[in-house]
Amino acid sequence: MKENKQETICNLQDEIEDELEVIGATAIEDKLQRDVTETIQAFKDAGIKVWVLTGDKIDTAINIGYSCGLLNNFMVKHIVTEDKENELDQKLQSILKVVEEDEKENKSNYNALIIHGDSLLQMIKPFIKTNLQKITEKCQAVLCCRVSPKQKQEIVTFVRAGVSFN
Repeated sequence: MKENKQETICNLQDEIEDELEVIGATAIEDKLQRDVTETIQAFKDAGIKVWVLTGDKIDTAINIGYSCGLLNNFMVKHIVTEDKENELDQKLQSILKVVEEDEKENKSNYNALIIHGDSLLQMIKPFIKTNLQKITEKCQAVLCCRVSPKQKQEIVTFVRAGVSFN
C-alpha cells in the first residue's frame, strides 16, 4: 500500500509540475539561509535568471550577492546609481551598447545589473523602462538595492508585463 501511495504521489507531482512557470519567490528572514547558494546555482544552471530585490545598501547587497552565489568574479557587473533622468538615460544607453556589442561578437559574458532604488524611480518614463527591459533580458542576474515594498511590487509587475526570458 505504501509503495502504491508513494508512486501515486510521484505521478501526481509530475503531472502538477509539468510546464510550470516560476514567477517569483520571496524570503523574509534577514540572514543567509542554509543551501541558498546551491539553490541559486541550480536556478542559474537551469537557465533561470535570478532577480534579488532588497532594501539593503548597494555595498551590502553586492556582498550578499557574492556570498549566496548570485554574483561572481566572472560576471560583468553594471552598476546603476544615477537618479537624474538624463544621467540615467545615458548610463542605460551605455550599458545597452556594451551588452549588445558583446552579443553581436558572440562573447560569452555573463552580465549582472545592480541598480539602486533611486534609479528605479525613473521607470515610469517609457524610454527608461524600454532600455531597462532590454538590458535585463541580457543579464543573468539583477540585483535591485534600496527598494521600498512598493517598488518591489512595481518591479514584479514590470517583469510580468514584458521581460522576455529567451
